[in-house]
Amino acid sequence: NRKMADSWPIPIGHVRTSWRLSSTLTILAVAAVGKIYLRLTTKVSLRNWEKLIRIVKERPKGVPVVTISNHTSCIDDPLLWSLLPLSLLGTEKGQRWIPGANEVIFTNQLYSSFFSRGKLVPVVRGDGVYQRGMDFLITKLNQGGWVHVFPEGKVNLEKKFIRLKWGVGRLIAE
Repeated sequence: NRKMADSWPIPIGHVRTSWRLSSTLTILAVAAVGKIYLRLTTKVSLRNWEKLIRIVKERPKGVPVVTISNHTSCIDDPLLWSLLPLSLLGTEKGQRWIPGANEVIFTNQLYSSFFSRGKLVPVVRGDGVYQRGMDFLITKLNQGGWVHVFPEGKVNLEKKFIRLKWGVGRLIAE
C-alpha cells in the first residue's frame, strides 16, 4: 500500500506548540524506555560518542548534520538515540529526523501519529529520490536540522553488502 494512512502526518509551516511538545515527550519517553532496556539486557561500548554529542549540541545555527549507520534490526533507531543524554534529546537540536518505510511504519492513523512525533518521515520505497518525504528531509537539512539515515533502506539481517540507496546521495548533495 503506497498511500499514507490518511494524509501527510507531519505539520508543514507553522508547527503548533502542542505538536512540538508531544513530539519531544514521545522522543523522551521512547529514549527512557530504551535506556532501561539497554541497561538491563546488554553492555554497550561507545567510541567517539562524545564527538557526536558535541557536533549535534554545539553546531552553529543553520548548520545541518547528516548521520549514517547500518540497520541490523527494527529497534536500531530508538536504541541508538536512547544513548544520548535526555537533556540533549529534549532540545530541537538534539532530535534527529529519519526516513521510515511508509508501507511498514505509517500503516494506520495511530502509527502515523506516534511515529511522526518521533520524527520519522514517510518515504515510499520504489518512488525514487524525488518524493515528498525526501523533499521534507532536505528542507529540514536546509534549516540546519539533523537527519539520520540507514543507507541500505531496509534491515540488513544477513549483514551482507547492500547497495546504498540513491536518496542518501541526494540528502548530502542538496
